[in-house]
Amino acid sequence: MCPPSAINISPVFRGPTTPAAVCFQVIRLKQPVTRTHLFQHSTHSQPTIARAVTALIDAHLVRERPDKIVAEGPGRPKIPLEMTPTPWVHVGVALGTKSTYLGIYGTRGQLLREQFVEITPAKHRMSAFIAEIIPHINAMVASTQLPLANIGISASGVVREQKFITAPNLGWDGEDIVTPFARLFDVPITVASVVEAIAGAEQQTQEPPLRPTGSEPLADHRGLIFYVDDTTGAAIHTRTSVESIDLNIGKYPTLAAAALDLTARTEPDTVVLAGSAFAHRADTQVVGRALQEIGGVEVRVIPTHIDNARAAARALALSGLLTNPLTFSKQLSLLIDEYAI
Repeated sequence: MCPPSAINISPVFRGPTTPAAVCFQVIRLKQPVTRTHLFQHSTHSQPTIARAVTALIDAHLVRERPDKIVAEGPGRPKIPLEMTPTPWVHVGVALGTKSTYLGIYGTRGQLLREQFVEITPAKHRMSAFIAEIIPHINAMVASTQLPLANIGISASGVVREQKFITAPNLGWDGEDIVTPFARLFDVPITVASVVEAIAGAEQQTQEPPLRPTGSEPLADHRGLIFYVDDTTGAAIHTRTSVESIDLNIGKYPTLAAAALDLTARTEPDTVVLAGSAFAHRADTQVVGRALQEIGGVEVRVIPTHIDNARAAARALALSGLLTNPLTFSKQLSLLIDEYAI
């Protein structure tokens, strides 16, 4: 594999980092599942899996469902596991050139509320922009009657140090979006580029592979995101990382040429074409046919603005929980207890 000229490893999307996180990921995607199923999709021992499940149950993130037991012959019945009803909500914000998407999500990633706020960031100071969207967030969260866990924000352009946004289409050059949000919300706030977030969304849908047998290596899926909209970019995702790739789209004569070069350099299993540049079927087919000639690469398209906004917002809203659910739950419980005093 010929590596791209510049790669930036995401500090936000690291995949499940603990046995409990791996179990939580599988339960979220495939519930109801048994402890045996979790063991089959992990490299950890059965006692480790058992302890992880117990910890998730104690944290009120997972529960047993004896009523869903399916008889499978002699022996102790296997009790299915599923996520508990969401104990809090996550907010996802996707900043756009002329409108901003707001989504409220449960712990499984289910969409509870959503809204577009028609506002052009380039025409407003950061403080005025935030003042415009805060009432909408507050109203949406209040309508769920559940506590707010965190806020995730995706933005065009480049995000530095998880807070400073530089995006010509937004009219921002190194603008700090975290500090004004933090003055109003005492919850974790996470910021990443839209390309990074869409790659994270793909990562979050990957079920851990089956446990390898013998000397077989652990299979790892590699996906390439090629995003062309009011900003452009590319990223590679695996189970444990998201890596954004510096991309000069202007050096390519066509989108197909850019997609082919990125694919040749990163050797992905799947390529996702995302953004409004792929909204026209004829243009997308040209790129798709060029990629299919390589062979062995699955190609998918996310062309609509709403689908890209939802994917980016959801991924950032859930990133902290999915990386380490036990730590996330403990920190949130402490905050909620403080509010109750």
